[in-house]
Parts: sequence; structure tokens; C-alpha cells
Amino acid sequence: MNSAKKASFPHPQFFLTFCVTILGASLFPQVMRYLLYAYVCDYSELPWTLTRDSDIECLSDEHALYMGMGAIALLIYYPISTFMFPNFQFQNKVLDLKYDPSFVVLNIQAKLLISAFTSFFKPVSNVDTENIKIQLIGCACVLFCLAFLTFILKPCLIKKANVWDISAYSLAFWVNICALVVIFTDNSTIGWIMLGAGSVAILALTIFVLKKFYGKKQRKRDNHQIASVRFNRIFFRKIII
Repeated sequence: MNSAKKASFPHPQFFLTFCVTILGASLFPQVMRYLLYAYVCDYSELPWTLTRDSDIECLSDEHALYMGMGAIALLIYYPISTFMFPNFQFQNKVLDLKYDPSFVVLNIQAKLLISAFTSFFKPVSNVDTENIKIQLIGCACVLFCLAFLTFILKPCLIKKANVWDISAYSLAFWVNICALVVIFTDNSTIGWIMLGAGSVAILALTIFVLKKFYGKKQRKRDNHQIASVRFNRIFFRKIII
């Protein structure tokens, strides 16, 4: 006989859901970045060496071993994070913010792209601005796409949360744009001014949208529920009388 109770501590299902949530969502960028490091080499001088360990020569037997182990880890971890976690969120009864599984899959791919940009285009030195530009441009494009998709799809079941998600993606996108401006102009003052003005504008627009649309809708729902309750009371009183 199946139990309708939610899995709670110390039930094994509780630990399974908790671990998949942490590994599949929270730690996904960090885990993928370290797995991708096995394929990132420093080509600035000969012999080519692994970026994370300059003692390992690229394409050597030792490096091939690292790449093989990284490939096995990717084949195990990536499918679990991409296809299992989006469905596990609905098994977590405590979780209030739940998203459409297809959007969660897209979100994970976006995290993968950001991890790839930050891994393969990691600056060799502080003056390596070319790799920094590629990182910022790539991350900005991904964040813009996430904000646009969230606006179109509205994936969160709590619709008001979608507004905050769009605001967060937009703010992260704007941070990357401001950093690019600083690099191209070599003037940090302009970047800080743009960042401050843009942050205030995004926050103000978010509050305006929440009050203008979602607050009004909520009041309409509340008034409708109150009117329904009053109508039912009057109706039943008349029946009783």
C-alpha cells in the first residue's frame, strides 16, 4: 500500500532528494567547471601544459588519463543533473518555488555554457584582457537569453517569482556589460556609474511591475473570493429561511 506522506528525515528518499538537489542545482557550475578543467590547456608557450597543473604536458599519457577520467565523470554526472533534477523538485514538498521541467533543463544548459566560458577562456594573467572579454560577452549573451526566456515562458508556478528571476538575470547581464565598458574604456568610474544607475533602474522597474500588475491581480482575486463567500452566505440564508 502506497503512503501519501512526504519523505522526511531520516527516510532514504529524503536524503536522495536532498543530495540530487544540491549536486544537480546548487553545485552544478562548480562541478562542471572542475570537470572541464581536464581539457583546458595553456597554449601561450611550448610545451603546452594543463592550465590547472603546469607539470602535466597536454596530450601526454598522463593528460589522456585525466581526460578519460573526466569523460567518465561527465557521462555520469551530466545526465543526472540535466534530466533527473528537474523532476525531483516536485517530490520536495517543502520547496515552494517549482519551475517547469523543460525550463529547468534549459537553465542547466545555460549554466553549462557559463561554466565552459569561464573554464576554456580563463585569463592566463591579469593583463589577458582578450579571454576576459570573451568570458564577459559569452556570459552576457547567456544571461540575456535566460531573462528573455523567463519573460516569454514564465516557468515558475508562482508567477510573481518570475519577475524577480527576470530582474536577477537582467542585473547579472548588466554587471557583465559594465565590466566590458571598463575594459574597453579603461575607466572604472564610468563602469561604477553605469552599474549603480542600472541597478537602481532594474530594481525600480521590478517594484513597479509587481505593484502595477501582480498586486492588482491579487487584490482582484481576494475581492472575488470575498464576494463569493458573501454571496454563498446570503444564498444559504435564503434557503434556510
